[in-house]
Amino acid sequence: MNKLRQLHLFIGCFFAPLLLYFTITGTWQIFELHKHPRGVTPTVSQKLLNSLSSAHLDGVMPFSGNDEAHSLAFRIFCELMAAGFILTILLGVQMALQNQKLRKTVLLSMSLGLIIPIVFLMIV
Repeated sequence: MNKLRQLHLFIGCFFAPLLLYFTITGTWQIFELHKHPRGVTPTVSQKLLNSLSSAHLDGVMPFSGNDEAHSLAFRIFCELMAAGFILTILLGVQMALQNQKLRKTVLLSMSLGLIIPIVFLMIV
């Protein structure tokens, strides 16, 4: 069990900066704050958000001005990050379910974490 906790800790800490970056840029992408209408000059904030989103959306370095050079190495690293994220989630859930006192609460939390987003997606 101690080895699982250590693996969970190290994988989570290793990928935490990139996960945080993707979470922040993904947040404004949900509301399309990084976009601007065609034919309209983008505001300074739209330019900033668009450039910061470039790694997330296109695999290019923010503020580089190069929208064509997609980094294969970065994309592979992001795939590894996704696999690591999935692994840390599974390890965390497995560790949480081992606690007999909290098992029902853990299962309820996971169920609500699945159901609530589905309900919100159905609200138009």
